[in-house]
Amino acid sequence: MNAERQGLVERLLIATRVCLTVGLALVAVLLINWLAARPDLRVRMDWTATGQNTVSEASASVLERLPGTVTLDVFFRPEEPPLTQVAYIAQERTRRLMRTLRDASFDRVDLRENDVRDVEAIEQRLAELHLRGFENCVVVSFGDQREVVSLNGGLAVFDPGAPPPQSRPAQIVEFAAERALISAMLKVTRGAAREVYFVVGHGEREVDDTSSSGLSELDRQLAQDGLGVSRWNPLTDGPIPEDCACLALIGATDALSDELLDSIEIWVRAGGRLVLVPHPEDTVLATSRVGELSARFGIEIQEGIVCQPVVDPQTGRLSVGDSKVSSFAVSPNNMAGHPLVLPIKRAERSFVVSGTHPIRRTAQPTGGVTSPLFFSSTESWVDGFQPGRTGPTLDFRPDPALEATGRRFELALASAFPPADPEPQPALEEKPQARIVVLGSSMAFTNGAFRYNQDLLRNVFNWVLDREYRLSISARNPDVRLIPVDKRETALPLLSRLAWGYLPGLCLLLGVLVAFLRARGGAPE
Repeated sequence: MNAERQGLVERLLIATRVCLTVGLALVAVLLINWLAARPDLRVRMDWTATGQNTVSEASASVLERLPGTVTLDVFFRPEEPPLTQVAYIAQERTRRLMRTLRDASFDRVDLRENDVRDVEAIEQRLAELHLRGFENCVVVSFGDQREVVSLNGGLAVFDPGAPPPQSRPAQIVEFAAERALISAMLKVTRGAAREVYFVVGHGEREVDDTSSSGLSELDRQLAQDGLGVSRWNPLTDGPIPEDCACLALIGATDALSDELLDSIEIWVRAGGRLVLVPHPEDTVLATSRVGELSARFGIEIQEGIVCQPVVDPQTGRLSVGDSKVSSFAVSPNNMAGHPLVLPIKRAERSFVVSGTHPIRRTAQPTGGVTSPLFFSSTESWVDGFQPGRTGPTLDFRPDPALEATGRRFELALASAFPPADPEPQPALEEKPQARIVVLGSSMAFTNGAFRYNQDLLRNVFNWVLDREYRLSISARNPDVRLIPVDKRETALPLLSRLAWGYLPGLCLLLGVLVAFLRARGGAPE
């Protein structure tokens, strides 16, 4: 009787331990789920090799500053051949990216998947969005504002391939979903446009000039970024407009008056924003007095043109003596850690400068700082203009006896400092700043160079206007795939068998083996 009672007690104890273990496991699962549902209480870690589960710093800043909940409506359907497979891959990558954006936004992004097979629901949702027709796209909406981002051309760029005999499969040329979606969020949430005024009347480059030397591409890009673009002629339009958020003086050739120099200096020191870029020729730099204006802020635009050797395509060696040495790419290694160029540097992109003057700091502003943005290479030199038959010319060769050689030269500077007489600000409000960017040559801003320098130029104006969270976001690797397309028909079934058959079967065998070993070890001798 005692043995039976003792056995009953042992069974009750075992049952109690099992129930407690199950209960603790259930509590742990519920606690983990509760924590997982609260983004502010967890730390995200991206263990993928390509960082595909992490948004860029610029995107994170945009998400953090969203004024309310932005809705992403997904309207994806299969594409017709030959884009069926690559479109499906792009759609899945976009879905993963949107989930990542939602998780990183702390409930500021609402993701809605619309089933294209439910025609009635699709038509109802399109009517709510005041859209007509159906497109393979993502609709970004905030209040009454909405932006349609197409799959092909917006989220990704496809190459349809080529039919036989020169057969080539379709592929994703560029996957720019993050940039496209963040840009759409900015468009639907932006307030009143801030006005950028380009100074005219002194031979400056014009925003309505569509030639290779004009600035029409820059004008278009600034407008797409939500900025107003206007022209200001100080000779006819009076003082600097009250709604001016930024002045841009690019490539002036005629002399700036003392009155204009004084008015710009006073306006900037009161908290204004200025983008200042000289003409590449030394004589024009002197006569235009652009250098005098930059010197008032402790920035010296020096004479000469920075050159660096180019690689001869035939010999593979560095060569000089050709005008090509005055136009070169600035690599990430020659970019500083300033917020203006840091996104470009981290994305390992480059841009091109041509006919640029060297620039140096002569004094730091009171209460502020002037920092370099990018440099030339260590093989560069400053080529001086020499008298020629038709005017000053360059020989495009280093002359150590006459010219500075063999070191890096600063090609652009950014300066930020407090206004001279700032208005009182609340303790928690961001303090006002005057900001200036000086680049060595106006040729980098032209239509001819815009496709190489688009990210740089956008970042120049976004930093000057204190809109770092709108800095350019580089496209992601278009070749990232979870399952290779050319092996999909064998890889996917194999993965399914591993997940649903082999892995559970292996766990079952291990469980049986452990049970057998325990039973054998506990058997009486």
